[in-house]
Amino acid sequence: MSQPQKQFTYVPREQFLPYHNRVQRYACIIAHRRAGKSFALINDVIVRALIPAADGLRQQFALMMPTQSQARAVLWNYLKEQTACFSHFAGYKALEQHLTVTLPDPANSAKPGTTIMLVGAENAERLRGLFLNGCVVDEAADISDFIISSIIRPALADRQGWMTISGTVKSIDDYLWRTYELAQKMPLLWFHANLKASETGIIPAHELEDLQSSMSEEAYQVEFENNVKAATTGRILLPYHNQQQVTKVPYDPAGMAPVTAWDLGMSDSTAIWVMQMCGREPHVLAYYQASGKDLAHYVEWLSKLLYANRLGAHLLPHDSKVRELGSGKSRIESLRGMGLRNIKVVPKLPKDQQIEAARQLLPKCWFNEDTTEDGRKALRNYSFGFDQIRKVFTLSPKHDQYSNGCLVAGTMIKTARGDVPIEDVTVGDQVVTPAGVGHVALAGPTKRADTVYQITTADGRTLTGTGEHKVFTNRGFIPFDKLTEGDIIHEGKSIFWRLLRGKTREIFLRLHTLAAGR
Repeated sequence: MSQPQKQFTYVPREQFLPYHNRVQRYACIIAHRRAGKSFALINDVIVRALIPAADGLRQQFALMMPTQSQARAVLWNYLKEQTACFSHFAGYKALEQHLTVTLPDPANSAKPGTTIMLVGAENAERLRGLFLNGCVVDEAADISDFIISSIIRPALADRQGWMTISGTVKSIDDYLWRTYELAQKMPLLWFHANLKASETGIIPAHELEDLQSSMSEEAYQVEFENNVKAATTGRILLPYHNQQQVTKVPYDPAGMAPVTAWDLGMSDSTAIWVMQMCGREPHVLAYYQASGKDLAHYVEWLSKLLYANRLGAHLLPHDSKVRELGSGKSRIESLRGMGLRNIKVVPKLPKDQQIEAARQLLPKCWFNEDTTEDGRKALRNYSFGFDQIRKVFTLSPKHDQYSNGCLVAGTMIKTARGDVPIEDVTVGDQVVTPAGVGHVALAGPTKRADTVYQITTADGRTLTGTGEHKVFTNRGFIPFDKLTEGDIIHEGKSIFWRLLRGKTREIFLRLHTLAAGR
């Protein structure tokens, strides 16, 4: 059994010396696999934590990874081992349950000083209300922008704390790569480094040759050369999107009437594409996406287009015939009531045929660069799901923030083997629910329904189901068709769900087909 070191010892690799000696408040590091990034990051935090604040106030630092289990596996042993030299002081404390280490106060080692905490992005809410003197966000490509901008950044405000964004790139649209591009443009505010295996010399040349021969070219380029443009596996439409065909594409009065294609979100965003045929070329003029808005909002957006009076057909998905509980009208009827004409419902096709149609259309499309940026981002990132247990891509698209701009996806259920379309959930699956994790005891379709109901909550979210489908409310479990205005639907954070936690042993999951033929 190894003995804890008696003094703090850290010999940095020369590749990380510029980072340790930085003077900028912010930093962004993209590093190849096995570069020693995590070890360098945690030691950088420890060293800064040992320097008393100029105002004498107690300090707090955080290191965040996508999940707490990942933070525990990657960082916790490093943190304990590198701070073990302080363990004989009364002010030192390491709490494995909370993944925190408190260093002794340099002025009085019998008292606790700076705290260093490891957190997962899924538990980021625990940082709300806390102050931070500094924070490292590692593997930032897998962490939501919202967490960093709405939780981490405000926590740094009153102490004017520093922040480091790091990881391995996955997409030109992920937060890590976009931050790196920002850092390159603002060198006085941001330190930046792009550590490629072919340049650092950390991994011997013969080992790199062996890695390159045993890995796919794409995997090697992404993992060891930080080549973000090489990341295409799992991306359904990215290989078919020609970046050379993104330019200034104005509306052409001599072309055909522009058509709109809608993805009407049932419980998430609604997206609209606007396309005009000019000769044999599809010109994509605009894209718009929003969440929590009523249909009038989208009709108003269309009315502000310069060519609004020239719009032709409006293509709606097959499930737009769903009747809303409050109005009793379908979305088609509501849109017609708002003055939208020439509405056509697109017939439902199997998912693979929808994808193949998009693959054939994309290479022919010319995109207006100024008004389709968000839509093109959705196209680039529209991906197959990934089975974490079998380590393979699934045949079903992943339903996330990028799927709204592409094709209408099936309802995704969070299970132990990843996000799974509800129709693929099987008996024995472990399903995550507001009442905890349970085992599916029954799965499969129960009937075909011609009439479904849609409810809209005060915050703009929608939920669709058959009349007898029950939801948990302040009045107990109530069928869809018995819900009334003012009812409260409880979620995972509700105290009612917490009271049920641990009592639910099995989940009887039934798939309701929400429309005829669906």
